Formats: sequence, structure tokens, C-alpha cells
Amino acid sequence: MMNDFKDIKIAVAGTGYVGLSIATLLTQHHHVTSVDVIPEKVEKLNNKISQTSKFQIGIVEHNV
Repeated sequence: MMNDFKDIKIAVAGTGYVGLSIATLLTQHHHVTSVDVIPEKVEKLNNKISQTSKFQIGIVEHNV
């Protein structure tokens, strides 16, 4: 059943605790694009800088 949904492209609005957590989990099986209205958050993610202490840089690198 999961193979039927493998090529789904997903957009997650918001890169706070909830949005980034959801995006991180979804990237295990799907292509995910995250968007945010706060340019500083987007810049940090693009530069592979974790914006929360709960996310390790390796996880952020994998998903950017």
C-alpha cells in the first residue's frame, strides 16, 4: 500500500517545532518542500543551521 504513495510531493507550511517535525518524518518516504513566511527561518534551513535545539544538524542536512 505504501508503494502506491511513494512519489507524492508534499508541501509543509511553517518550519516551527510542528512543521519541521512533520516535514522531517515525511521525508523518510516522500519528497517534501517546507515554506515559511519568516525569511530568517528559511535562510537558516538553507544554510543547514538548526533553528531548534531538538533537531540535530544531520537531520536538517538530510532534508534540505
